[in-house]
Order: sequence, then C-alpha cells, then structure tokens
Amino acid sequence: MMSWVLKLQDTDRPRWLERFSQAYSRLRGTTCDVEIEENRFLIKESEKPHRAVVMDKGTRRVLDYSDPDFVKEFALY
Repeated sequence: MMSWVLKLQDTDRPRWLERFSQAYSRLRGTTCDVEIEENRFLIKESEKPHRAVVMDKGTRRVLDYSDPDFVKEFALY
C-alpha cells in the first residue's frame, strides 16, 4: 500500500504518510515517522514510547503500545 503513495499528488500524501506512521508506531511500540525522500520511504524511529489517547464509552483511555503486557491482549487475524 505504501508504494501507492508515491503515485499520489503531493497534496494527498501527508494524510497517508500519517496513517502509515501510526500503523508502524503501533507495531514497533515507539513513535515513528514515515517520510518520502528522493522517491524512497524513510522510517524515522524514536525512543519515545507510542501511546494513543482514545475516548471509550465516555471515558478517556490511554493505549500504551510500548507495553508488552498491553499489546499481548490483541490478536491479529
């Protein structure tokens, strides 16, 4: 899917790069940025733990993807 982003207009790329950054950050557990440089993807990974704040049934919840105990409850199908 990332290869499709190279074919998009420059104005459409940022939102897709943000989505891929989020996905990669969730998988790695650290905050990552996906960028395009000279028609190649560059993944910049930081040491900062990746956490997301969501509203769940009216309650604020922090999802900590850097915590192995938290992510082991998820299953890939």
